[in-house]
Amino acid sequence: MLLTKTFPFASVCANDISPVAVERAREKVGQCGNVKLCIQDFREISQTGLGTENHREVVVLILECLYYLGVGERQICVDRVRREFPKSLVFVSIPITGGDYFTETGLIDLFTSAKYSSRQFKVLNLRNDIPLIHPILEALVQHCFYLTSRAANQVVYLFVPEV
Repeated sequence: MLLTKTFPFASVCANDISPVAVERAREKVGQCGNVKLCIQDFREISQTGLGTENHREVVVLILECLYYLGVGERQICVDRVRREFPKSLVFVSIPITGGDYFTETGLIDLFTSAKYSSRQFKVLNLRNDIPLIHPILEALVQHCFYLTSRAANQVVYLFVPEV
């Protein structure tokens, strides 16, 4: 809903692999004419399946899903996005805490191997809340790669296709 309010002339296509999630989204968006909901596996995503093949510009948002895939499937997914949306900007929102999630280096390497460049990032929240230094640390992690990879929890990255 936020996207449709912010960009009222855009067509928004939301995709999830879960029919339950899509049905819940359908209940929330109601009769918004510029929102299309799709059920598709991201590893098999296609412009035709989403109905975006005739759109002039497409921006891909990958929100909270890559870490659910196995390591090999992640590369398949990113390569597929690159093939299907060769000129599209890609925004990825993801925890970078390591373990079952990505590290910052691992995420950037994944997209670099698919011929993307990391252009910008925005730290959404930190791993630990330290009351006295939290505001200072929060400001620093927005600009320092070293601190971002060690202190950030959730980050949004912008990846741009290489020409």
